[in-house]
Amino acid sequence: MQFLGIPIDSAVYGMLAFIVSFIFLSMVWEVFVRAMTSLFSKSKFHFISTILREIKTSIIVVFLLVSLYFGISFYDKAFLVDPFLKIWGILLIISISNIIARIILNIIDAYYGKSKKADFLPKLVQLLKRAVGISLSSLAALVIISYLSYEVGSVILIITVVLLIFFFIIFYKQIKNTLAGLQLMDDRIQEGDYVEIGGKKGFVEKILDQHTFIRDIDGTSMVVPNTDFIDNIFRNAYFSEGNLITMKVVLSNSSEKTKEELALVCGKTALDLEEVFNDYKPKVYYSGVKKGETQFIVKFIVLPNTDLRRVFDVFTDSIKKRFKNKVIEINLI
Repeated sequence: MQFLGIPIDSAVYGMLAFIVSFIFLSMVWEVFVRAMTSLFSKSKFHFISTILREIKTSIIVVFLLVSLYFGISFYDKAFLVDPFLKIWGILLIISISNIIARIILNIIDAYYGKSKKADFLPKLVQLLKRAVGISLSSLAALVIISYLSYEVGSVILIITVVLLIFFFIIFYKQIKNTLAGLQLMDDRIQEGDYVEIGGKKGFVEKILDQHTFIRDIDGTSMVVPNTDFIDNIFRNAYFSEGNLITMKVVLSNSSEKTKEELALVCGKTALDLEEVFNDYKPKVYYSGVKKGETQFIVKFIVLPNTDLRRVFDVFTDSIKKRFKNKVIEINLI
């Protein structure tokens, strides 16, 4: 049977293939979204389900294109030739690249877009999003060119790969430092933390895209590449509401009451200092005895970005005033 020259049976099969394919793909997608929501709803990747819902329209476009291909296949395979197949392929490539771009950009926003831990992040996030958009658009264009003309696409692809390798070699160090800076945002360090890395000690003053500024006890700023925090072991003294500072006190001719006296002096000193966290009373421990000299460890918490030199000097003066010539050494460790 025919209607206006079109075989009715073929048209029905084609329409059924299109409808069944679209319904099946839509059902699979809904099951997938629900599974991802259930899996990640209570984890740090909870934003995945939100992203999947936001790209639903783009996914539907892909489903329509795929279903259209099946519908035409069942109707008449003779239609699956140029120029229809070329147009269909270009639309599919554009749709898929759009989905990938939206997923990546949403992930970037979820991780860093709302972060206020570093001043450089908002600008870097915008730059990163532009770079991702340009890269994916360029990649989609290359795929389309290769799809339309394999020879031309291959030549352009080789040139592009060579250029990418060249630029990567030139900017490798900057890229590595920038990526390290993003990793530092994952609660490894924050501005105001007292850290020790590579023999350098001080408060984290500012985290930038390439390096981090550390201010030592004397107020001198030091520059540390962000990769040093990723590649090397470092100590972060941040604890509770501030930074846990450790001080070594060496006294001569100590007695059984020396520890109690030292704890009393440090406790009174801490109460007089606004920079010291008073809810954490200074703790004093024995560390060792050698040749009549007793080493004590004193631990106390200072607030972020404290004038540590002033705090240390006040503690030192108080200890020297109480123990006088018994004091052999007082140092931060």
